[in-house]
Amino acid sequence: MFVVEFNGVGEKVTFYTLQKEGAELSETDDFYKRILSHGHTYRNDLNMLTRILSESIGNNFGAHEKYFRFEGKASALPPNPKQVRPFRNEDTSWITSSRLRLYAYKVSDSVVVLFNGGIKLTDGAAQNDPNVSMYFHEAQQYVKKIKDAIDAGILCVSFKSLVDCSGETEVYI
Repeated sequence: MFVVEFNGVGEKVTFYTLQKEGAELSETDDFYKRILSHGHTYRNDLNMLTRILSESIGNNFGAHEKYFRFEGKASALPPNPKQVRPFRNEDTSWITSSRLRLYAYKVSDSVVVLFNGGIKLTDGAAQNDPNVSMYFHEAQQYVKKIKDAIDAGILCVSFKSLVDCSGETEVYI
């Protein structure tokens, strides 16, 4: 069981994350904590990823498809460098070499649920990578549970909100 909880809001997108029952941190906070534990090695990539989330997706353009690397039901950030075309003055050169993968579910153009992720070690598929495969597979399961909850009328999407259809602020799935 996990709870869907509010993570942040921008002008265009509201972000949510998940917290597993009994976990100290949300999935997204765990991702940031683990990446930051590597010192400065991935700090630039993490800063750029955060900038894409907050500025590009959250405040300027919304959850545009170009920002997501589609990998099954869930997506990964940063996007595939072959598919990204920058808006205005966005610096996307770092994406080509970035090994970071933060998994997410684009519920709508204005609602995104962020999961967990890691540092991809191989050039192959994420589901086969020894360091991110667990996060990849969990993200696929989370998306299925969220979609099932929406289809069952347990979870409702209303413009920039993802809420319990009964009106509760936290949704347990």
